[in-house]
Amino acid sequence: MRRLTILLIIVLCIAAFLYWAPIDQHTLIIENITYEKTDDVLKVHKDDLPEPEGLLYNITMNISLKGELLSIDAIEEIKIRSNRTITNLLIFKNTSVAQKHIERIVVESASADVRAFYDSSLYAVLLNMTPESEWMSVKIYYHSTYDPLQDKPQTYIENHLNQNPADFYYLPLRAYVIDDMLPSKNQSVLITINPPANYTLAVLEEVNAFWSYRAILPENGAFKTDGHKPFYILLSRKKLYNTTIRIGNKTVSIRALTDEPYAANKLKDIIEFYSHVFMPYPYEDFTYIKIKGRRSNYKGHGLYGGIIASQFKTGLIAHETAHNWFGIYANFGALNEPLATYADILYENNSRIIDLLEVQCISSKDRTPIASIDMNNGKHYTNLYLRGAFIFRSLQFTIGDDAFFDGIKELLRECRTLNCYTTTSKTIKIMQRVFEETSNQSLGWFFDEWFYRSDYPKFVVTNATIKEKGDMYILTLNITEENGFMMPLEVMVEDERGSTLLKKVFVNGSASIRFELKGKPKRIILDPNDWIANKISDGNTTNQGLSIKEKGYYVNGIFVLIN
Repeated sequence: MRRLTILLIIVLCIAAFLYWAPIDQHTLIIENITYEKTDDVLKVHKDDLPEPEGLLYNITMNISLKGELLSIDAIEEIKIRSNRTITNLLIFKNTSVAQKHIERIVVESASADVRAFYDSSLYAVLLNMTPESEWMSVKIYYHSTYDPLQDKPQTYIENHLNQNPADFYYLPLRAYVIDDMLPSKNQSVLITINPPANYTLAVLEEVNAFWSYRAILPENGAFKTDGHKPFYILLSRKKLYNTTIRIGNKTVSIRALTDEPYAANKLKDIIEFYSHVFMPYPYEDFTYIKIKGRRSNYKGHGLYGGIIASQFKTGLIAHETAHNWFGIYANFGALNEPLATYADILYENNSRIIDLLEVQCISSKDRTPIASIDMNNGKHYTNLYLRGAFIFRSLQFTIGDDAFFDGIKELLRECRTLNCYTTTSKTIKIMQRVFEETSNQSLGWFFDEWFYRSDYPKFVVTNATIKEKGDMYILTLNITEENGFMMPLEVMVEDERGSTLLKKVFVNGSASIRFELKGKPKRIILDPNDWIANKISDGNTTNQGLSIKEKGYYVNGIFVLIN
C-alpha cells in the first residue's frame, strides 16, 4: 500500500509538471544549404521586402589569427515580432580577400523554408518564416576568412589606417558581415566581440558624416550601434593609458591606446590649453588610438571626442586634437584645416617651426586664393593649411588677443548650430562679421587681401636717417609695402650695446617710424615675432652664406632683416 501511495504521488507530480511546464518551442535547423545558379542574384526577389516590426539584432564574433589571416566565427541573431509570414533576404559577397560561408541557420518559434542562389561572386539566401508565437528568431552561424594585407582602402577613413601584422588590424564590415543582416533604419545592434589573445579591442563608429567617427573601447567586448552607421573593428597590441582632467564642472577621461606612455599626460596639457583659449572641451572623454599610417609614418585624423595618429608627434597631435573644436564641434568646411594648423602653432609657440612654415608659404607655386578652395582634396595643402594658419595668426596680431579669442568663441557658438560651411566664401563672410563685432573695427580690407588674394606682403626699409641728440641716437625709418597690402607691422631695432626697442606701425603703402636709442643702431628687424608671412626684398640682397630667413640688406650702414 505504501509503495502504491508513493507511486501515485510521483505520477501526480509528473502530471502537474507536464501541465504547468511551457510547451517546447518549435526549432528548425537548416544545414548543407544548396545554392542554385542564377544570372543575377540581385533579381532573385524583385518585390520590395516589408520591414518587420520589433526587430532585435545581436552579433557575436570570435576572432582568431591564422598567420596573417583573420579567422572569424560569428552568429547573427534576429528576433522578429510579427503575426504574418516574413521573408528575409540574406546577401553576401565572396572575394579574394574575404571568404564567407553560412554553416547553418536555426529558426525558433516559426516554420520556415529556404532557397539559395549564386552568381559569379554574390550569394543570396531567401528565408520565409511563418510565426508560431508572438516572437520568432533566426540565428545564422557563419564563418569568414579575411586577408587584410590584400584588401585595399575603399573609404576616406580607411586611407588613414593600415594593416600591420602582429601589431594592428582594422576590420571593415565587408570582412565578416552578411550585408543585409544589419538593419537599414535606426535599429540598435548589440555586437559582442572576442578578440585574439593579447589584442585590445576598439571600435571606430561613424557619427554623422563620412569623416566624423567616434572611438569606442567596448567593456567586456560588447557595444551597441545603429545598423545604418558604418563602423570598424580595431585590434591593437598597444597598452591602454588613462588619466583625467577637470574642465569647468566636469571631469574628462583621457584614454590612450598606444606604446607611448607619456601620451595621456601630453594630451591632458593640449586639451587644457585649448579649453582656455578657445572654449571648454565639449565632450565627456577623449580617446587617442595609435594606428599604422598608409604610405606615411606621419598620419592622423580628428575623431568625435578623440584622435587617431601614426605617432605622437606634437604638431600632428595638437592639430588633430584641435579638430574636436574646428570640424567636429563646429564645422567650418575647408577652413577647419587652417584653424587646426593655427591652433597647433599657437600651442607649440615655436619660432623655428613658424619660420619653416613661412618659408613653405613663400616658396609655394600655388597661387589659389583660399576663398576659391571649397574642398580639402590635398591639391592646395600649402595655401589652405599653412597660409590659412598665418592668416589667423596675422588677424590675432591685427585686432588684439581679446577681440580675436572672443571672436573664435563666438564662431564656435554660432557655427555649432548654423550652417557655416556651404562654401568657403560664405564662411569667410561669417567670420568677417563676427571679428568686426568683437573688435569694433572694419576688417573688409584684411579679409579681401588675405582670403581673396594669394600673394604676400613685401616690406622694404627705403630710407634710414640717424641723428645724434645728446647721448641719444634718433633713428627715423621710411618703410614701404610693394605688393599692395596694408598691414600693421612690428619693427625692432637693435643697437651696438645689444639693447632692443620694439614698436608697431601701420603701413598703408608707406609709413615712417621714429626710435630713440642709447646706442648707435646696428640692426633693424621687420616682423621679429613672425606675425605675418613676408616676402624678402629682391633688391640689395647679400647672401653672405646666410639662410633664406636671414637674408637682408644694408640701409645707411644698418643691416635690415626680414623675419
